[in-house]
Parts: sequence; structure tokens; C-alpha cells
Amino acid sequence: FIKPQAPREAYPSHFCLQIILKVIKMRREETTRFSLDICVVFIEHWKDMADHEKSAIWYTDRDSMEIQCSILKTIKKNRSSPTTNDRCMRGLEHMRSPEYSEQRKNNKNIVRSAVFSEQNRQTSLGIIDSEEIRNVSLAASQWARDLALSTGASDAYETQQNTTL
Repeated sequence: FIKPQAPREAYPSHFCLQIILKVIKMRREETTRFSLDICVVFIEHWKDMADHEKSAIWYTDRDSMEIQCSILKTIKKNRSSPTTNDRCMRGLEHMRSPEYSEQRKNNKNIVRSAVFSEQNRQTSLGIIDSEEIRNVSLAASQWARDLALSTGASDAYETQQNTTL
């Protein structure tokens, strides 16, 4: 299958790789813990709530419009000056440029295609090997894990810089 390409700015720097390794080490040391305390909270049905209660919980149409305007402003600022922009693009990366968006879409299609091809191969051979489908998916989507680790490392570094100032 065709190997997906990571967007150019997605390749981790040496510093990011060091942070990625620290994050991986921390994850190995973490365990999941569950509280023994049980707390049941009853939530009133939305139809029984007053308007002011609903607007305190959910976005209003006005809130949604303000969010959309803020998103558009962020995208425009980032496109005009991506390095000197003070607005965060987290979650909006796919809107950075048409090329960036197209590359990510192509990468996702490559992963799907690889999995579907493997499923078709197995069907034609009369076998079921979910582990091999998993391996094909993992190999084809490595770019996404690399990008996520790089982004996380960058966020961790930025957070650390902002909290130590």
C-alpha cells in the first residue's frame, strides 16, 4: 500500500522526541485506579428545566455563532501569519490550508484502503485474521500516532514554559 505522508510541520524535532520518550515512560508507570465511593446523581429532564437553567448548561444559538466567529478569526489570523499568531489552532489544524486538509484526508483514505484490501485478501483466501488487519491498520496509521505524540510533546513544552514564567 501507499505510505501516508505526515504534513511537513508535523515531523517532531529532537526536543519533541525527548518529551515523547518521557511521556511514554510516564505512561508505563501509570495504572488505572477506580474509586470505591459510589455517588448517584439524578439529573432533571431538560423539558422540566427553566430556560435560564438550560442556557447555563447548553450553548445557545448566540453562543454557537460567537464560537463560529472566533474560529473563523483564528483561521484567518493563522493563515496570514502562522508563526506570530497568538491564537491557538488546536483542533483546527485540518483548516490550516487546503493542502494540509487534503493530505490528511488522503492519509485517512490510505488507512481505510489498506484495511479493506487486507479484509478482501482474507475473504478471498477464506481466512479470518483480525491480528493481521490490526497490524495493517497500525502500519498505515503510524503517521497519526507520530503526529499526536509530536503535538502532545509540543503542548507539554509550551505548558511547561507558560507555568514556569
